[in-house]
Amino acid sequence: MAEGIDQSAGEQIGTGTASAESWGSAPQDDLDARASRIDTRTRIGEREALGIILRAAAYIRYFGWRYAAKFAMKLGAYIIGLGLLPWPTKMLTDHVVLGKPIEEATDYPPYWQPVIEMCQGWSPLEILVLLLGIGGGLVLLIGRYVTGYNDDVEAGLAQGHDYATQVENKIHGGHSTFGGLWGYVEFKVEARLTQALNHTLRAQLFSRIGALSMTQLEDQRIGDSIYRVLYDAPQINEVFYEITHTPFMSTFLYGQAMLTAIATYSYSDMPEMFWMTAALFPTWFGLSLLFTRIVRRRGQAARAAGALTTGTIEEGMDNVLAVQSLGSNAKERDRFAADS
Repeated sequence: MAEGIDQSAGEQIGTGTASAESWGSAPQDDLDARASRIDTRTRIGEREALGIILRAAAYIRYFGWRYAAKFAMKLGAYIIGLGLLPWPTKMLTDHVVLGKPIEEATDYPPYWQPVIEMCQGWSPLEILVLLLGIGGGLVLLIGRYVTGYNDDVEAGLAQGHDYATQVENKIHGGHSTFGGLWGYVEFKVEARLTQALNHTLRAQLFSRIGALSMTQLEDQRIGDSIYRVLYDAPQINEVFYEITHTPFMSTFLYGQAMLTAIATYSYSDMPEMFWMTAALFPTWFGLSLLFTRIVRRRGQAARAAGALTTGTIEEGMDNVLAVQSLGSNAKERDRFAADS
């Protein structure tokens, strides 16, 4: 957060301005000013955004073992899905369905060669029995045995488009790419890690807001403080997981895919596949950079509107009796509709 709120309520993460950018438009400046009288500097650049990301990632130190377990299980799921699951299917198709001799097996990666060598001289029926055993073990362990048939583990309450219902799932939810025993354990680890992370951040943010001077508290809209603690704080999940997981995992899996392709296929047979694989990572990185400013602008607009709407609700609840007695319900409804 900027200025006063950054020093007091957002030293660790700065939730309010993580998604702000240069606007140059009077309506947006007016929206930011109405949303918060303390968090006034909502235009940040890439360097400041990186600093906020690093402060959010610093929370990893509070949950080192749980974070490491989640990271390892998530990365392992991608490694198995990309590197292991395609080859039993290829083996089933080539040497059971099509009946090709196992001695003529080609285009398998080095780490699958021990299985091919073990099956030398086997009949298609014997190979089928082996693959059935492998498939059964994979179903129990990860909930699938081929690629393309995902059995994710995820749980959440019914939600709408409003933040109030979405936040509950962000605070208590979990997810696993795999099913089976692996998915259950990973889901439990992530759910408990997410709960601990959000409760820690909320407690710190609330205590820092409560430590503001009476003058600052008087200037600060109550709805803005409520919104930041209840609804905006869980956005740390995006930074805590995606910003720390995605770069490392994408780089690792990109290297794994390249090495598997090089070790399995000949360049002269499919040169275009190598160039397409080599172009994936830089293309994805370049396209992602194009949308950073847009994401920050839209994020800041959503947070400012959410804080303003929460403040409008709080003020309306305080003044409901006076409004009803003066017959101003229609005016209040119009004001709420405009803010939301």
